[in-house]
Amino acid sequence: LLLKAYAFIGIFGKYGSVNNFLQFLGIGRTQILFTDLSFILVASYISIPFMVLPIFNALNDLDDNLVNASADLGASRFQTFTQVIWPLSLNGVRAGVQAVFIPSLSLFMLTRLIGGNKVITLGTAVAEHFLTTQNWG
Repeated sequence: LLLKAYAFIGIFGKYGSVNNFLQFLGIGRTQILFTDLSFILVASYISIPFMVLPIFNALNDLDDNLVNASADLGASRFQTFTQVIWPLSLNGVRAGVQAVFIPSLSLFMLTRLIGGNKVITLGTAVAEHFLTTQNWG
């Protein structure tokens, strides 16, 4: 996790590849690192596999005959999604939310490295509360 964060520091830095590309386009160098956008991009990059894999497994286990039966009974694609696919894949969505939410509470070091103390997350707020109040009980 920290290696990915340091890689993104190099990518989003003042002389990183993103700023070099922006300068090539004629936009010029901008402050990308230590912004809300950079934290959201990095946190999403880290969390997406943990969300996609359970959903993929739930959709992969879905029986194709159910989708075909829905189409044979005259359901539109939207109705098939809302009435067949979505309810049967909800367990994968729930597992993905749990797999992403719980580790996202520990991203307080990522907020320091990428967000630069400007981004406040739940993990950052809890850590700062304990460090300032010194109340561990």
